[in-house]
Amino acid sequence: MSIASPATQPSSDLELKLPATVGTANQVLKNSGTAGTLEFGSAGKVLQIKFEQVSCANSNEQDITGTSYTAVTKPTLDITPGTSGNKILIQAMLPFSVDNDDNGEENTLRVQLLRTQSGIADVVVGTAQYASTGEHSPGGWLGLAGNIIMNMVDTTVNANAITYKFQARLAHSADSVRFHLGDAHTGTGSSLIATEFA
Repeated sequence: MSIASPATQPSSDLELKLPATVGTANQVLKNSGTAGTLEFGSAGKVLQIKFEQVSCANSNEQDITGTSYTAVTKPTLDITPGTSGNKILIQAMLPFSVDNDDNGEENTLRVQLLRTQSGIADVVVGTAQYASTGEHSPGGWLGLAGNIIMNMVDTTVNANAITYKFQARLAHSADSVRFHLGDAHTGTGSSLIATEFA
């Protein structure tokens, strides 16, 4: 079967009907691997969305010190993919506040997002950092505060359950970072969203 353009411009919309033997139910017509060539195939679709949120409150505060990566206990997110090879869009926000009293010293917070899954080693799927120089919090935690934002696409390697979680560290051992500070200055809270696509 072939489709050709009409010899003249039609005066109204044309209706195209395909034989029942062309393609299968729920397939779409798409550009093939060869430019300008069409083929039938499966349409991409959202399989599931998982969401986890943690509010900024005194009960959720966590302090991390030191230069080695340490687990951020909240939020974590669990998702079981439909099959290997699917894509998972990760959207993450993590509010923080760094306490540093050293004039002129660079204040650097490094955060990474891990994928843990049975049968394989942990994988870093995203990294971010925040850096600033100077004495930012002589009066407490509110001097250097903000949000780490991450957006990335992960590819599933099997259908085992996945856990996404944060780790954080500082550039200087004398510094401290507090997550989910119980103060409106740091925003509404942290969030992790995972959307699986086929």
